[in-house]
Amino acid sequence: MVDGATFGRRIEQATRSAKTVRVSMPAPDDPSQSLDADMVFVSPTRTDLSMAFPVENPQDEGFELRMVDGSLYFSNPDPEIDAQWLSADEGTRNPFAQTLVGMMQESARVAPADQSALYAKSRVTAVGPERVAGTQTTRYRVAVPMTVVLDGVEKSYRSTGGLDPELEKELPRLRQQAKGQTLTQDVWVDAQHRPVQAEVATPDLGGPKTEPMTITYSRWGKPVTVERPPADQTQSVDTAWGSEVPPWLE
Repeated sequence: MVDGATFGRRIEQATRSAKTVRVSMPAPDDPSQSLDADMVFVSPTRTDLSMAFPVENPQDEGFELRMVDGSLYFSNPDPEIDAQWLSADEGTRNPFAQTLVGMMQESARVAPADQSALYAKSRVTAVGPERVAGTQTTRYRVAVPMTVVLDGVEKSYRSTGGLDPELEKELPRLRQQAKGQTLTQDVWVDAQHRPVQAEVATPDLGGPKTEPMTITYSRWGKPVTVERPPADQTQSVDTAWGSEVPPWLE
């Protein structure tokens, strides 16, 4: 058995030392493609990131998300609006933007402090040495109480505009079923205590069965710049759509 707080603290310190990383995971709509996020750990309270979604047609421009100092920017998908980028922050009143900001906040939860706090509440066991993608690593198994996971999800959504009504209704049932259940992470860590790969398995809480998800970490310490788009090419979601959901999402 490994002390979870110590395990998390070592990874947090190594991550802050590296300052940057690329996190890759299966794309939501097409698991055969990779969704890549370049992350910059600017300070203990700030993580910037840039995420490019894969496209079916190489000629398409695709869809990009950026988070800079807590503000969200995404390439404009609305042909009725001239701006190339739309922006939103935690104060947005637009329901679509609230959800998007919440998703990005959740993505940024791999930020060092949040991940370290999660490990501190988990049961961590050393499995042994393994070689992953040419790197010598040590494999650890992390059992995260599902009640802790649900607490984090609820906190994230409530801080960015509130829970979806359906999720609000489902929470009591999910919490009841989550008692005694764990989310399992197998984490492969290199000699510098940096994650190389993680496999996440979520237990069945009465919903659709989910397959384990593999996440890879690469380009540790490589130069990354995440910038706000030019102001003259950006429009606020609140001025673009007000409090209405875009017609193409209804």
